[in-house]
Amino acid sequence: MIKLRYLLLYALLLSASNQLMGRDMSQIASNIEEAMQRGEIRAAVVGSFDTGEIAIQGFGQLSKSTPTIPTGKTQFEIGSITKVFTVILVQGLVDEGKVDWSDPISMYFDPKTFASPMVASITLRELATHTSGLPRLPDNMEPSDPLDPYGDYDREDLFTFLGSYQPKELKKEHAYSNLGVGLLGFIAAKTLETDFATALKTRIFEPLGMHRSMVRSQNATLIDVADGYSHGADMPAWTFDVLAGAGAVLSTVDDLMLFVQAVVSTESNKLASAIQNTLLFESHNEYGLGWQISRTANKEKIFWHNGGTGGFASFLGVDPAASKGWVLLTTSTAYGYVTDLGMSLFLHLDTTKHDLTPYLGVFEIMPNLHLTFSERGGRLFAQAAGQPAFPLTPSATEVHQFRFEPAAIEISFDLANGEKPNKLAFTQAGQKFEGRRVGDEFGVQEHKEIDLPPKQLKQYVGSYQLQPSATITIDARGAQLYMQITGQPVIPIFPSDLDHFFLKVVDAKIEFERDNKGRVTTLVLYQNGVHRATRTN
Repeated sequence: MIKLRYLLLYALLLSASNQLMGRDMSQIASNIEEAMQRGEIRAAVVGSFDTGEIAIQGFGQLSKSTPTIPTGKTQFEIGSITKVFTVILVQGLVDEGKVDWSDPISMYFDPKTFASPMVASITLRELATHTSGLPRLPDNMEPSDPLDPYGDYDREDLFTFLGSYQPKELKKEHAYSNLGVGLLGFIAAKTLETDFATALKTRIFEPLGMHRSMVRSQNATLIDVADGYSHGADMPAWTFDVLAGAGAVLSTVDDLMLFVQAVVSTESNKLASAIQNTLLFESHNEYGLGWQISRTANKEKIFWHNGGTGGFASFLGVDPAASKGWVLLTTSTAYGYVTDLGMSLFLHLDTTKHDLTPYLGVFEIMPNLHLTFSERGGRLFAQAAGQPAFPLTPSATEVHQFRFEPAAIEISFDLANGEKPNKLAFTQAGQKFEGRRVGDEFGVQEHKEIDLPPKQLKQYVGSYQLQPSATITIDARGAQLYMQITGQPVIPIFPSDLDHFFLKVVDAKIEFERDNKGRVTTLVLYQNGVHRATRTN
C-alpha cells in the first residue's frame, strides 16, 4: 500500500510569567514565529518548568475567524501524549493489585473473543511498550467521516476485529500501535467498571487539579479551544470511542505544567507512586512504560512523548532528576518539526542562524531517492520526494555536520574539494549512505496555489480504488478539499490548476482525469512513482 510517511501538572504554580525564560526558550519563540510565517503553525503555546519556576507564552490565533492569542488555558488536542496517561492509569491498577503487567489480555475478555491464541496471550506490558505485534490500526476501520477517523470505531468494531484477526506470527519487537494502547485503555476502564473518560477524570485529572483536561466527545461544548490546522487549511476535530486510550485527550499548557510538577514531585500517595513507577521501566531500545526516553549530553534521562492528530502537534518532556519540564502545544501537522522544537528545549540544540548557502541543493542518496536541502527561517531543511521536510540542527562538535534528533538522522557534508560540497554521508539507524550532488530538476518542486470555487471542488468528491485493500477518499468542506488513503490520516490538498492538486504535508501531487463527457473518472497520485485509482462512486 502507498504510505504518506512521516519521518516520522497537583501543586499550586509556584511562580509564573507571561514571557519565556532563557536562551533556549527565546530561541523556540523565534522558531515558532518563523513557522507561523511559513504557514506551518497557526496557534502555539509553549511552557517550561524549572525547579518551581514556570513560564508560559502563546503565539498566533485560535482559529481563522478568531484572532485571539492562545494562552495556558487554551485547549488543544494532545494526541498520543494521551498514551502517557493511559499507562499511568493502568500502573495505578497494578499498584492496587487489580491487574498485573504480565497478565494476558484474554484474562479480561470472554475466551471466545479471540480468533488467535497468539493474540489472546499478548500481555498488558506488551501493549504499553508497543511490543505486542499488533498492527498500528485495526483493519476494519471504515469511518463514516474520514475527517474524524476514530469517532465511530466502537466496542462492537473492536470485538469484530479481535474475533477475526489471525496473524501468521506476532513479531514481539517495537512497532508503534495505536490499536495496542487503545485496547489497553479499554481494559483499564473495563476493570474499573466505567468508561475511559471517567477513569482518567476521577483517577488522574481531578487529583492533579487538571480541570481543563478531558477526553473529547462528539457532543462536548468547549470554550477557548484552538481549531485544528494544516498548512493553511482548517482541520476538523477528532473524537474517539473505544480506542480513546490512544489519543483522545484535550489539555492545556497550564494543566500539563501541573502534570510536570507531579512527575518531578517527591510527594507520597497512590497517584504519585503510579507516576513514578512508570519511570522505572526501560527497554534496551530506550522505550519506557508509556514514555520515550532520551539522554542529554550530560547523560541526564529525559522522559518525553509527542502527539499528532488531524490538525494538532504536541510535545511533552520531563527531566525528573533536574526538576525540569517542557510542553509545546500547536495547531499544525508539521509533526516532525514540532517534535524537533520540543526536543531542542532539553537537548540544547544549536538553532542559531548559520551560513547555509553551501549546503543548498539536491543530493542523490541512492537510485530514486533524492534529498532537497533548503533554508527556511535560518534553518536547514531536508526533504525527500513524497515525504515531509524535516529540520536539521548543526552539530555542536563537528563542522558541516547536521542532525535530526527525532529520527536519529545524521548528515555530514564533504567540503574537501571546495566551498560547495558535492558529496555527503547520510546515516540513520546504523545504516550509512554516500550521497552526491545532482541537478535541481531531481529535487522537490515548488507549487503555486490557486483558488477554485466550492462548486468546482465537489466534482472530485468520491472514492477511488487504488488497490484491492486501499481506497483514496476525496471529501470537500467549503472551499477546502481533503484526501485520505485507507488507514492513514486525512490530508488537505490544494489546487495548482483545474484538475491538478498538490500536498503541503508531503511532496506529492494529484491529477484528476475525465472521460469524453467531462466526468471525473480517475485519480492519479504522484508520490514515489505514479499510482492510478479508478473512481467507484
